[in-house]
Amino acid sequence: MPNREFELSVRFEPNIKNLIMGAKLVAEFRTKSGVDTRMGDQIELAVGEALANAIKHSRSHGDNAIGLIMNVTEDMLTVKVEDNGIGFSPEKIPPPDFEKLPSNGYGLFIIKEVMDSVSYSSNNSVNTLTMKKRLR
Repeated sequence: MPNREFELSVRFEPNIKNLIMGAKLVAEFRTKSGVDTRMGDQIELAVGEALANAIKHSRSHGDNAIGLIMNVTEDMLTVKVEDNGIGFSPEKIPPPDFEKLPSNGYGLFIIKEVMDSVSYSSNNSVNTLTMKKRLR
């Protein structure tokens, strides 16, 4: 049985090319935790969306790094994506208008659909999106 008590983290510059680092971290998580394919795909999707948003919104706001932290306990995955961007109010982000099929604006909706809980905080110029997924 895989060990489910570990933490993985990486920090990188806000460049869209660095999304591969996030993908590598999720791949390492999948290997170490032994989650099933469906759950692994959901986590990969949520983390990719969160990182893409952090990179997009922090690029022109200094050179502080993007942080990705994945903490795993026996039955819970906690993922934190940190950036120094403008910040936002998640409650003010409307759900996508599926009638009009916009080309963007699905990220937070997707994250909330596939993760068990999602929260956001902004302290001392650091924005943190925290996503949790039960592993049992």
